[in-house]
Amino acid sequence: DNRNTYYSYQIEAIITDSNGETQSSNTYFNIGDTSMALSFYGLSDTSNSLQNMKIMASNLNGFAIEGKGSFEIYSLKSDGEISNTISSKKWILDKLVHSGTFTSNKEIQNLSKKTLESGRYRIIAKTKDDMGREVENQQDFTIATSKDKKPPIPVYQWVMTPSTTV
Repeated sequence: DNRNTYYSYQIEAIITDSNGETQSSNTYFNIGDTSMALSFYGLSDTSNSLQNMKIMASNLNGFAIEGKGSFEIYSLKSDGEISNTISSKKWILDKLVHSGTFTSNKEIQNLSKKTLESGRYRIIAKTKDDMGREVENQQDFTIATSKDKKPPIPVYQWVMTPSTTV
């Protein structure tokens, strides 16, 4: 499946004038099978909530653009293996726990009030670009709190670093 594929190109120009002085400049541009990309802001690998999470839309050169779409959050279940790291595990979609719509680059309404149990989840965001082509992105994350009595996922060792602000 080659959806959401894009390529980066660099153009470099070097010019020498009649006095032997050289000027150079370069620029980058991207092209792809869609004209935009989705990303997640405020969603870390391990968090205690989805507060302040946004779905960002940008053109292929990284500039923010307007977009509306839908998202789904699924709980994940382990493939049964215990691992040293979260990312090395294979996760299987379990059940849909929340869905809704989003406007890009804005906090998702009512998502911060949604309480998810401690565990591993996957968010899948979808929209269409200006040509009607589907654009999708997904990210896995873990919900955990310092009040949990056991790790939210099957791992050998679980350490949570408390967040502090100065």
